[in-house]
Amino acid sequence: MGEMDSTGVPVEPDAALDGVVRGNDWRTLDLPELGRWRPTLRVTVVLPCYQGQEALDLTFAGLAAQTYPLDLLEVVVADDGSSPPITVPPGAPFEARAVAQVHDGFGLARARNLGAASASGDIVVFLDCDMVPEPGLVEAHARWHHVHDRALTLGFRRHVDFAGITPADLTAAGSVGDLVVGRKVDSPQWIEFHMTRTNELTSTDDDLFRIVTGGNLGVRREFFDEIGGFDGSFNQWGGEDTEMGYRAFNRGGLLVPERLALAWHQGEGASGPDAGEKESQLQQAHRLAHLIAEKGFRRSLPGRSFEVPMVTVAVDAAGRTF
Repeated sequence: MGEMDSTGVPVEPDAALDGVVRGNDWRTLDLPELGRWRPTLRVTVVLPCYQGQEALDLTFAGLAAQTYPLDLLEVVVADDGSSPPITVPPGAPFEARAVAQVHDGFGLARARNLGAASASGDIVVFLDCDMVPEPGLVEAHARWHHVHDRALTLGFRRHVDFAGITPADLTAAGSVGDLVVGRKVDSPQWIEFHMTRTNELTSTDDDLFRIVTGGNLGVRREFFDEIGGFDGSFNQWGGEDTEMGYRAFNRGGLLVPERLALAWHQGEGASGPDAGEKESQLQQAHRLAHLIAEKGFRRSLPGRSFEVPMVTVAVDAAGRTF
């Protein structure tokens, strides 16, 4: 008798293959526990950065404490034309280097692509330069990419004021959470809303990709290249990660929420975008309507067309006359 699922329903042959799941039900994958497996894939952490040297120094201290084998880890700082240029903090226990581009508007998408293009790793973890990782962040991302080559691992973040905390403090601490005890901590509630709505991204909703955020995100380098990376023409705040998530999801990407891939954002901001970011969001919404063919992002009006259609119909006209 063939393989059955948990309800006793026969599983189609393809669905029984390793790494294949139904819909987006990432829970069915056989995943190693943190600290109880032997990684083999090289990871590149890409840190896009603009005028954030002090924040980067703290983030590097967090990366130096990672549980992932440091000989399988490299860090690429992608400088979006900072003045003075960003420098790699000295003394890192892993390979680290900086690459730079000319500053031309909000260059986050281009900086991430630049960092990925410079990566030697099999796995790329995108981490904003002001996000201090817990020691298990890289390992938590990487374990999924050892068992599924089309996963997008979505890390989580909390926001806290790092005033008075030095890189040396982070090096001495067991975890970032231990170091910020007693400080006000926030987390983005809009993400938790969608996590609840979609049963932790295991529902059949068409818009699971809407919570993809680029500030703490893992992906196989090969899959990232296949989907075309981030759209480098985005030059304002917001939208570039949602649009990339849409393309990945529609190319068979598995969206995995990984709560153990936790980073701490240096400063407030969990409550939502500021006034300038809200204005940018409104401007980007029009563009996303053209690029994301999902009903939550566009309104269908008579005579209106979009750059990316909802449906494409191909008719084989070979040997036919009209």
